[in-house]
Amino acid sequence: MNPEPVSALPHLFSETKSGNSVLRSLRASLPAGEALLSFHLADNESYVWAVTKNALEVQVLPSRPQLTSAVRDFRDALLAGRDATESGRKLFSKLFGKLSSRVHACRDWVLVLDDVLFEIPFGALPDGNQYAVERHTFRTRPSGFMQGDSAPAERHNAFLAVADPVYNAADPRGRRRAPAASALAAQAAPIAAQLELARIPASSIEARRCAREWNLGAATVLTGPEVTRARLEAELRRRPASLHLAVHIVSSADSERALIGLGLDESGQPDFLDALEISRKRYGVPMVVLSGCSSGRGRAVSGAGLTGLTRAWLLSGSRTVIASHWPTADDTGELFTAFYHAVGRLPEPLSARSCARALRAAQLEMLNSGSWRAQPRYWAAFFVSGRD
Repeated sequence: MNPEPVSALPHLFSETKSGNSVLRSLRASLPAGEALLSFHLADNESYVWAVTKNALEVQVLPSRPQLTSAVRDFRDALLAGRDATESGRKLFSKLFGKLSSRVHACRDWVLVLDDVLFEIPFGALPDGNQYAVERHTFRTRPSGFMQGDSAPAERHNAFLAVADPVYNAADPRGRRRAPAASALAAQAAPIAAQLELARIPASSIEARRCAREWNLGAATVLTGPEVTRARLEAELRRRPASLHLAVHIVSSADSERALIGLGLDESGQPDFLDALEISRKRYGVPMVVLSGCSSGRGRAVSGAGLTGLTRAWLLSGSRTVIASHWPTADDTGELFTAFYHAVGRLPEPLSARSCARALRAAQLEMLNSGSWRAQPRYWAAFFVSGRD
């Protein structure tokens, strides 16, 4: 067995003193009830390394082509509203069927993914006669050893939401001067031209409902013409604990570039905050929620994880980013209202682990709602990525 590792985990098999030290350090960092699962996909056979506080195991998985086919079958059925039970069970078995009962008994699963596995809504996989979300929390991490580098401690417990910007000159809420091309707008224009940035009015309802559930500190909601780059930067300098972005997310066809739509600038041109700009700044917002369509989209890079907005915010100093797997409807925010309700009642500080638990609570509420929101294609759209 000689795979090319996607993370540092395979080096734990080294019988050197340093290899044993790294393994001990990793185990010590895992609390009881948590399992770290690191995957590597290859053309002949794939692998998963499972680490818990007291054990390490490795299992051989099907090849990359086989897993790719299984992932696409499950995801396509889920998004089309077809019965995805059988395809989901097959995929769950291929990925986790060989793992020990010790791993399956862990409530919190931390996933270091590779290739097509980033496309899986893990909570929607059938696990026996339940959904996996009913047994586990899921969160992804770019690397098995990505830890800490936490955001600065001296900050307010404030909530900041940005929603329903002015996206076109016909919107009566905005008064803009005659257009004058800016460098950023010129760069973004080929991507923005791919879709008409329509108004998303329900997002302002979502933002306000989420703000009402935030009970850890003050809440600020920016909508309409209040959404400008200058205002956003000013609010971020006040060091909020949470940033909720209910705005359009635009990305290129090859996922090389992702842009957050901030509406129109003062000259009437589309204004965007892109992933590269975010990653270069130390915003350090502990939790960032990207509720826009396909906000978790990116390119899988071996050894580095998923590029795009989730990684950009983590590089900017965030501990936790919540993003979407696929396009979502302009919704009034039932899922995130339940999420922030759960966040405010957690007995632990904000972290990727606690946010994954809050998202699970919200997803279970939707699952048990008896409404159309009980469908996995609604509640399973969002996932947690973090440093811890």
